[in-house]
Amino acid sequence: MKVEFLGNGTREDVEKRMQKVASAGRLSRTNGKAYEIYEKSGVFDYANYAKAVIKSKEKDEDPKTIDPDKYSPYQKNLRYAKSVIGMGHGSIAEHDYIMLSIDDVSVIIEHILIGSRLASFTIKSRREVDFRTNGFYIPDFRDHKGNIHPQNEVLKRMYMDHMNFLFTEYGKLVDKKIKLEEARYVLPYSFHSNIFMGMDARSFVKLTKYLLYGKVSNIEEAKQLGSKFLEIIDEKIPYMSDEVRKKSQDSKDNLSFLDEYHSTPNGLNNIKIHDRVTLTEFTKNADDIVLASALEQRYQISRQKALKLLEKCSEEDSKFKEKLMKAIFNNEESRELEQVTFNFDIPIPLAVRTHLERHRMQSLLTPDFVPLWDLKNYDVPLTLKKEEKAHYDFIFETNRKMREYFENQGVNEFDLVYFYQAANQCNVLTNVNGRALAWISRMRCCTKAQPSIRKVVNQMCSEVKKVAPLIGDGLGATCDVFGYCNEGKESCGKVLTKKMQKGNGDNNG
Repeated sequence: MKVEFLGNGTREDVEKRMQKVASAGRLSRTNGKAYEIYEKSGVFDYANYAKAVIKSKEKDEDPKTIDPDKYSPYQKNLRYAKSVIGMGHGSIAEHDYIMLSIDDVSVIIEHILIGSRLASFTIKSRREVDFRTNGFYIPDFRDHKGNIHPQNEVLKRMYMDHMNFLFTEYGKLVDKKIKLEEARYVLPYSFHSNIFMGMDARSFVKLTKYLLYGKVSNIEEAKQLGSKFLEIIDEKIPYMSDEVRKKSQDSKDNLSFLDEYHSTPNGLNNIKIHDRVTLTEFTKNADDIVLASALEQRYQISRQKALKLLEKCSEEDSKFKEKLMKAIFNNEESRELEQVTFNFDIPIPLAVRTHLERHRMQSLLTPDFVPLWDLKNYDVPLTLKKEEKAHYDFIFETNRKMREYFENQGVNEFDLVYFYQAANQCNVLTNVNGRALAWISRMRCCTKAQPSIRKVVNQMCSEVKKVAPLIGDGLGATCDVFGYCNEGKESCGKVLTKKMQKGNGDNNG
């Protein structure tokens, strides 16, 4: 793996970033305006340097022994930022932004990183890029005690041969003109991903601690990435060096005692994937709650009065509720939709789990890669021909048997995560408010979205429409809800793009 800090990394650059952080720390404790405090934070501390010189003379000491660098902006801001953060006010580090390029990490790591909700990511698309030559991660196999397995070298050769087999099968599907987004279903989760990642320094430290000390630290590759992040923190974010070394997380699985109560004979080897998306919990009378909240906010009235007003207006105009809901959806903020929530159980293949994970404004629970789950559950590409299905099944059966062999050899389960394949399915659950669901539906119900995620989100919208028909009418792709498309030249052609519509309107006007 290779991790690069995308900044010049000079002392001057570190000093300027640290000046912002320290200034934020001083703002609440110092008289003066924000920019005045920022400017003063960048000036050499002549006053305290002079005091130190005078004191040394009074003690008959040589003033030349005083290090001027101690009073430089760099050192004084370093001390101050560390002091404030050490008192628990880590929010000042959110003013420092970090951007990295991360090359040749497995897609397992990609999932871990995308799970960091306050980070920004750009990932190499498996829908657009042929991954045959991207390579894959090769672990050193360990035993259950964490020691290098006695047969490590033999197991590594078997592993590499098997991974090459899976990559070859992927290539065969691509050559048969199976779409890349569906051919990737056979790819093992060892394959290399390349990532641009950005986040504020506070979130970066939290993520680094998770990689170094959290439950994912048992995955050696995750710990290696955490060590590289730590090097960057020590060099580029020195005011957080002490903070990142506070081991506030435990790498133990604190929920493992639940396995004693689990009635399934073979634990996670007998998982049943949900048949479809299910709406499990939702805000009762969600339509009326959203509509009433618009009246509450605008006229500053109680919920009770807003509901009465809503009914009165509906009696006068039978279409009033539809008009008001449409106006709320057409409003860019649409905060009223945040007043209601919907809980879903969702079956989803790994290949598109990140399509759901990357939407930040939801409370999403996805299964960890360990304890290992059932490899018998996998999605089948829609474009796969019937005569090819038997060979497709053979690929997954071969992979399942290989993982079972490694398990039987006593390999640590954290080293077996690379045998997951992109088509392997899992059950996830999420709690999402109406506004976030509307945004998700704009992107994922579009015909350009990957078929599996489009199927999932269409089912989510359908479930909501059953209990909140007015909100349900506002969910879906932009073209279906608003009658235009944002995709420009890449539009499927179902409707004109917004720009083209505007142009046509001008021409006709």
